[in-house]
Amino acid sequence: FVVFEQGGQGQGDDIAFIYGLAGFLKFVVNIGQLFGDIHRQREKQLLLAEDEAKKIVEQSRVYAEKLKTQLLEESKAQSQKLIENASQEIDRKKLEAFAELKNQVADLSLSIAEKILKQSVDKNANAEMIKKYIDEIQKN
Repeated sequence: FVVFEQGGQGQGDDIAFIYGLAGFLKFVVNIGQLFGDIHRQREKQLLLAEDEAKKIVEQSRVYAEKLKTQLLEESKAQSQKLIENASQEIDRKKLEAFAELKNQVADLSLSIAEKILKQSVDKNANAEMIKKYIDEIQKN
């Protein structure tokens, strides 16, 4: 644009000055519109970015919830497996203890029978000896 200085040279100069001023004002208006357009574009971009951020946050929340559910299910499964293994181990130990007890009872019965057979067949003596062995077992 061209701005002419206002001089005293007549009406032609005034018209040129007015056209120059009008051109400058048109330029300023165009710049204002351009900045307005840029501002609106930035606002649209900001809104789009906010929407995208909200989507990302929501996706992250959904993912975290799924992960939490998965971890809880895996934890429950592992806990159940540990309980089952412990229960099986307890059952196995009970069977071992029962078998050991049966062996000890059998050994004790044989020992008592052997002692009884070595002593006289006196009924009172046998009863006394059985009582003595039972007392010994209870002490152990």
